[in-house]
Amino acid sequence: MSDELGRVVLTINPTEGEPIVVLMTIFQAAKIAQELRTPKFIPFSPV
Repeated sequence: MSDELGRVVLTINPTEGEPIVVLMTIFQAAKIAQELRTPKFIPFSPV
């Protein structure tokens, strides 16, 4: 991969502590978005 590829900055703001900044390529962001759109049956217990 070259630096000509678009970069995406994802900022995560936790309720406590410093914001987390994640730098990724547009392809990684698209892959994550695809996974988020795909419904999975994961046991999830809300806090």
